[in-house]
Amino acid sequence: MANVKGTDIQKKVENKNVTKLKDWFDEDDFRKKILSALPKVINRDAFITNAYNIYANDTKLQQCSIRSFLNSLMQAAKVGLMPNNPLGHCHIIPYKEKGVMIAHFQMGYPGYLELALRTNKYESIYAHAVYPQDEFKACYGLHKDLIHIPSEEPIPEGTMPTHYYAVYKLINGGYDFVYWTRDKVLKHRDRFSSGYNYAKNNNKKDSVWDTDEEIMGRKTMIIQVLKMAPKSTEMIRALSTEPEGEGYKEYFKDEKIIDSSMFDKDESLEIDKELAEEEGNDDWNFAEETVTSKS
Repeated sequence: MANVKGTDIQKKVENKNVTKLKDWFDEDDFRKKILSALPKVINRDAFITNAYNIYANDTKLQQCSIRSFLNSLMQAAKVGLMPNNPLGHCHIIPYKEKGVMIAHFQMGYPGYLELALRTNKYESIYAHAVYPQDEFKACYGLHKDLIHIPSEEPIPEGTMPTHYYAVYKLINGGYDFVYWTRDKVLKHRDRFSSGYNYAKNNNKKDSVWDTDEEIMGRKTMIIQVLKMAPKSTEMIRALSTEPEGEGYKEYFKDEKIIDSSMFDKDESLEIDKELAEEEGNDDWNFAEETVTSKS
């Protein structure tokens, strides 16, 4: 059971960070930097209001450093998507790393579809799971073809897919697809999903891979097929945020998401240090290293 002092310190960082975030949004230079990255399809006032609301209503995000949250927010702005809305385009998610809460940007499966369709080059783009009861045939080579006829019978509860695939078709007639077995998708998950591995290592089953494998499997396949597809700058930027997107990160390696000089030392890092020292944890400074590396 947490002691009273630890609880008081946590409340302190939550309350002060909400106030500090509002102060940042009131700064003209900072607002211009965020808003200038947004495409015309995103309402600028709505973007700022949404950002403040998701932070103010999530106590775990409030425990994250302001810098990590604003870095994530800027990434959402630069890919041109509204974070944490019902459409699921992208998310700002708090993760605990070595006992310290850090905000992370994460693309959603629908976000990739939205960015592709905005290019006006795609007639369609989608991904599906294949179940044992379905008719499925895929062929690479000179005459590529993919046939998937879903079963008309109800899928028994607990039945897992056998394959996942993604397809795109361009307005000019070009197309391509990728399909993987479920086993290959899960091996990819084990290698790249920090959220799944964190939950697994802590004997939990609350990652999205645990609660909604199908949507994550479909997202994985969309990422794979987009590697071969026409891409806008926003799509490349979105792919660069993925754990397997190292090749795309090169395009933005000299770009600072949020200029470190804009910040005093985060209040939350001081609070993290105090909490860590109270709990006898010597790894508290990992937070500062992690946040700085994202700047």
